[in-house]
Amino acid sequence: MFINHCHVAPNGVFEKEFRRAGIPDRMTSESGTLEALSKIMESLEITKAIAFAPFPYQIATGANDWLCDSLKKYPNIKGFATLNPKGTEAPLLLDYYIGQGLVGCKIHPPVFKVRINDPALNDFYAKAQKLNIPLLFHTGVHGWQLNQYMPLLLDEVAQKFPSLKIIIEHIGGIAFFDQALAVLQNNPNCYAGITGVLSYNNPGYYIPNEKINLLIKTVGSERIIYGLDYPYGSLENWRKEIEIINAWKISEDDKLNILGRTLEKVIDSGK
Repeated sequence: MFINHCHVAPNGVFEKEFRRAGIPDRMTSESGTLEALSKIMESLEITKAIAFAPFPYQIATGANDWLCDSLKKYPNIKGFATLNPKGTEAPLLLDYYIGQGLVGCKIHPPVFKVRINDPALNDFYAKAQKLNIPLLFHTGVHGWQLNQYMPLLLDEVAQKFPSLKIIIEHIGGIAFFDQALAVLQNNPNCYAGITGVLSYNNPGYYIPNEKINLLIKTVGSERIIYGLDYPYGSLENWRKEIEIINAWKISEDDKLNILGRTLEKVIDSGK
């Protein structure tokens, strides 16, 4: 399995975050570390994973550099940069970090306070398209102004940059699933990220089975990517989600696509 969407940070960073959130069972210095992720991967028989650089509120500076350096010890973990696409140097930074070995970039519009289809982001999108790397967008209710990051805005981006590989993460959550599905149906360069939507631990993101079935029939397993959302979850929950996928009444090829083969093709096509 090649699994997407793992947040990582140095020792102690997630411990502080979980302490503020009042989650005592995760208040350890190893929470969210690459070492702990490697152990989780071994437990779940995951062969490869994608790790995201920390957000600025987790590490003020140098987060992408830290990830590039730290991944040298973990050849089975590939990295995505975490960048504000509206920064004046964002295209140059993206170029630099891809040159340093990262293979994609995560964009979290509510965190960075950027409107998805803001023309000021076009240079960044053009650079990502030229580099042939995927951009992963958080979609789904996450505070801030919904009209700035609702999934439908990605249709304009996908149309303007038809070779840009776009991962619509969380497929909009339950609130915006229909918008995400419409964008996916309309744009073959868009992929459905089903991180955090398969179990009812987070009601705002949980997608019922009938909608997941519709997604598979409409989009196809060749454009669906599973992720953990590590460390925001538990070993038990991730194991359950993988079991859910393996229990779906779809072909073994479809399951292999969703559990890593689609992600492999998205990443490898950038080489």
